[in-house]
Amino acid sequence: MTVKKLFILAGAFIIANLMMSLDPVWAQVGFRSRLLPARFNETPSIPYNSISANRSKRHHKNRSFLKEKSQYNVFYNRVDGILFNVQYKPSEYHKPGSGLLAKVMLGFGIESKRIQYELSLERGFFGRQFRFAPGFEIYDKTFSEDRWIISRFENSLAAFLLHEDFMDYYRLQGYGGYIKQNIFGALSLKAGYYEDTELSLPRKTDWALFGGRKKFRENPPIQGGTFRGYKGQIVLDTRDSRRAPERGWYIQLLGEYFPADLTSDFYYRRYIFDIRRYQPISDGEILRLRMRLGDSRGDLPIQKWFDFGGISTLRAYRHSSFRGTRMALLNFEYFLNWDEINWKPGFPLLDVFNLILFADAGTAWDRSTKEFVDLTYRDFAADVGIALTNSNGRIRLNFAKRTDRSSNAVRITFRLRQPF
Repeated sequence: MTVKKLFILAGAFIIANLMMSLDPVWAQVGFRSRLLPARFNETPSIPYNSISANRSKRHHKNRSFLKEKSQYNVFYNRVDGILFNVQYKPSEYHKPGSGLLAKVMLGFGIESKRIQYELSLERGFFGRQFRFAPGFEIYDKTFSEDRWIISRFENSLAAFLLHEDFMDYYRLQGYGGYIKQNIFGALSLKAGYYEDTELSLPRKTDWALFGGRKKFRENPPIQGGTFRGYKGQIVLDTRDSRRAPERGWYIQLLGEYFPADLTSDFYYRRYIFDIRRYQPISDGEILRLRMRLGDSRGDLPIQKWFDFGGISTLRAYRHSSFRGTRMALLNFEYFLNWDEINWKPGFPLLDVFNLILFADAGTAWDRSTKEFVDLTYRDFAADVGIALTNSNGRIRLNFAKRTDRSSNAVRITFRLRQPF
């Protein structure tokens, strides 16, 4: 393996004549009211729970985002250009666990010349541990199915600095009514009826601060139309931290059902099952495991297909190398913290950094060709690798290698957050 040039730019490595891949900084571009810290996780489906709160308080005393009422953001992507975004919460969510909760988001895309908004209102009952809440929401916004791979903040940095936009987008307009139920803080349920309109968005900008002659990918067109049906999710979260968990479970089941009798333009069912385990073995040794499965039935529009590859998924492969109406993804990491083990490997570089050993395997296919039970190991693409990391395993330099090609180059990525 030869590397002719290595540049370090804005917290990301650019490696010429080998492979270049970027997973940018988890950070916020913009300002926040009252100078409070950013949210710890941008995945909207992960609920706040008391276990996460206890560990968070140990590391961030008197710095709770729950006290914050307004938030000012600046995003960047290839369909909106610069997107100014303001979020406001007239009510605090978790303080009483009951009463009204209102959330307001208002944004404007400079290149798309489009106002975006999201409004929601819900009424809570029975306190925090067993909170029950009916609610209503209405929205018109730029949406991406790739939020589980990379956050909007990270992707904005990649697009703005290095001409890499890892998300695909469409316009989502609609409204819905829902109910929520919390059980002991760790288990949450949400289900509702929604009427949505989904529309294609063209690429509107091809500018970045750096990146040479690279160009943004065209934003792929979608099968637009009207969608009337039901959405739901169940989440169990017992992790001790959302930023860098060391123990606990995270289990998420998502479902969408758009039946024929509601006169939608598409009739389908789609399910996503995501299970993660964080298991300490001894002081300084942690196993991290993830399995993500996707299945569908009916006339699944192309924007709802499962696609992955590259950052956070199969790390030795190109972005979105796998696509289908079904998917299976497995990720494994073994984290070693030399300071807690009280041992050093005796190599200069490894003595400075901690070590992660990882492996990924996954596949995507058309549901008409094969059932899940018919899968064999030959159907899976796989990679293995190592990462040099900091004390909690978030900041890392990954070296990933495909297992099916002996001569294939190593893909190197620099990350400031865990992939799962």
